[in-house]
Amino acid sequence: MAPEAPATWKRALRALLLIAGIAMLAILIRGAGPERVLETVIGAAAWMPLVIAFDLGFFACEAMAHRAVLGPRRTEIPWSRFVRSSFLYYCVLAIAPLGRAGAEVARAASFAPWVGGGRAAAAAANVQGGVLIANLVISVPCWIAVSSTVGVDHALAWLLALNGIGTGIAGAFTLLIVRRSRVGTWLGTRFPRLAKMGAELDDAVVAPRRDLIVATAWCCAARIVQIGMYASLLAAIGASVTLGGTLVALGVHLVGAGFGDFVPNQIGILEGAYRIFADAVGLAHDPARAISIALLARVAQFVIAGSGMLALAMWRRDAAVVSAPS
Repeated sequence: MAPEAPATWKRALRALLLIAGIAMLAILIRGAGPERVLETVIGAAAWMPLVIAFDLGFFACEAMAHRAVLGPRRTEIPWSRFVRSSFLYYCVLAIAPLGRAGAEVARAASFAPWVGGGRAAAAAANVQGGVLIANLVISVPCWIAVSSTVGVDHALAWLLALNGIGTGIAGAFTLLIVRRSRVGTWLGTRFPRLAKMGAELDDAVVAPRRDLIVATAWCCAARIVQIGMYASLLAAIGASVTLGGTLVALGVHLVGAGFGDFVPNQIGILEGAYRIFADAVGLAHDPARAISIALLARVAQFVIAGSGMLALAMWRRDAAVVSAPS
């Protein structure tokens, strides 16, 4: 029973944080005016296909970043399996209160039959370093835009700088530790059944520098696509769309996502960030439209995740029909 206790407490804590986030979201919507929020969300419907397309582009770039660090055996993974596994990752990340770690576990388990459990786990660690470095890269233009719009001494500018520097250090530290650690050896010693996977893990974490560069480039490309997504979100709520304003809106997202990562799906936290920094986005007079930016981004995620779950169910049904005895 002892080993299960920490896991039970973690699940309970995540459930409580999720409930707190939902409560926070309800308070924010009530404060901004439910009718005004609903009016903004409904009025944005015409723009949602473009928002969803950009979000899919972001997701596809991150999936390609993961593929880049799967090693030479990545070519053995059928594209149909790669797409299914990527949608599974997105569904877990967007809907299930398990966070990125839980989504990476699901994706690694799906790729393991082709590349090995050790290499699949190593890819998840290596791509995380690329994600963090890309976060630093996009934080620079966002910080410049925020500083130019509301001043260097604005709280958003300070938090964005802190988030960018923090993620950059974490990314470099992650790649350094991953490459120099011998976690697989430790696992193999402690759990003999994991000796083979541990050896694969130690070998795979030292990914070729070229693969790491390609993965990081894909992660940076994902952030560039995300600029288009937030420009579409601003257009959807009827706000002025400029490059500077788009980068400010994206900067608010980076801060909310970074500091709200402890809450499942950052629910309530992202919306709260847009409410707090509505002045930076130019919507201090209309907080309903400010929090609608985060709400519409969440709607796009749910649409993609829901479609992905439907596609996964259909794939499973078709596979069952094909494999059924005649």
